Amino acid sequence: MEQIIDQITAIEPCYGASGGNATRIYTASGAVHNDQRRLLTILKRIAAHYSYSLPALRKTYTELLSGSQSLPLPLTHGLVLVPLKMRAPRFEQDGATGYVNLYAVKAVTPLTAADSSPHRCHLALKGGINLPVCYTEQGVNNRFKIAKQAANYFQFKHHVQTSSHAAMVMEGAVRDVLKNTRRKGRIKCELYINYEPDDDNE
Repeated sequence: MEQIIDQITAIEPCYGASGGNATRIYTASGAVHNDQRRLLTILKRIAAHYSYSLPALRKTYTELLSGSQSLPLPLTHGLVLVPLKMRAPRFEQDGATGYVNLYAVKAVTPLTAADSSPHRCHLALKGGINLPVCYTEQGVNNRFKIAKQAANYFQFKHHVQTSSHAAMVMEGAVRDVLKNTRRKGRIKCELYINYEPDDDNE
């Protein structure tokens, strides 16, 4: 799996050949990889690949996004995993949530609701994959807005020199702004950062 992590566009919970919980992994080349491990196991492996602890990563962005239930996971400048409901579970303990790479989504298209299907729109991904999800177009876009806030903070944090006093002050200000962007379940604003340190790194 480590050989395809940098190319991941989505990871989807599915049922394996034996009927147990498994995972389907999509890549930018259009390839589909079936893995018999549960999605949470795959997610932990992806985070560990980039030297992150999944609980610590979740804690950071839970605090940053004021406890958002749709918690994105920024891992690199090109991989931000956004949680989306992708299936109707057969049993209570079966997970329904998968993750899509924010930067791999080319379009979001609503679907005509069918009585027998929980899917409400599909995502056109790099590699030519169309992935159905159980949210409306608006619901998906709302989660992408939250993910963009987390991605902006990630990019800022990894471009500044945190040993600089000015950088530490700016980072604290960014945290304060992001924590107040969501009130009563609605996003009030978005923060975009283009930080270019001068020659003195201040």
